[in-house]
Amino acid sequence: MFTEPIETWRQVWRAGFAPALPAAGLEALAAALAADDPRLLQGSTTAPPPLMCHQDDPCAGACALGFVGWLDGTDRHTVGQVEEFFAHAFDEATGRVGDFEPVRDFLNWFDHTPRDVMRAELLAEVERELARRREETELADRRADDVVYFGPDPDADDTVPEPTPLVDPEPADVHAPDMGEPVG
Repeated sequence: MFTEPIETWRQVWRAGFAPALPAAGLEALAAALAADDPRLLQGSTTAPPPLMCHQDDPCAGACALGFVGWLDGTDRHTVGQVEEFFAHAFDEATGRVGDFEPVRDFLNWFDHTPRDVMRAELLAEVERELARRREETELADRRADDVVYFGPDPDADDTVPEPTPLVDPEPADVHAPDMGEPVG
């Protein structure tokens, strides 16, 4: 069977970026890609641009990576915070991939691919990653259900039973039989 080699940007997305990005941010990115959200920017990391004079300005738009960090449900609202997330994601992906050149290839692909093509192809990759995570979670849940628990029964009555005496409180009047004299 013949398979075409996977494009560098996909390899970097799958191995470098996607595994470490927060699920809530990926969900936000998927929605933005599907709806052609104008806040999803090509050609710029953030809007306003990530210059020192804008570090404390509210973020109004971001590239794919910045978008994930901006709208992942955390407290990243400023250009500086989103830029910091972007830089961290870039560094993490570089570490996973082993070189910054392919990581930069992903960014170039994102910035220079016609928007409709970029949106369709990246949306498929984001959905693939989210599906992979759901499957991984379901598998972990099934494994957890298969675990045999040897501890106390969590549904058992918590009252402590009265201790059973080792010796009867009233000994019976029993005599040991005579075994005779020892032989010797």
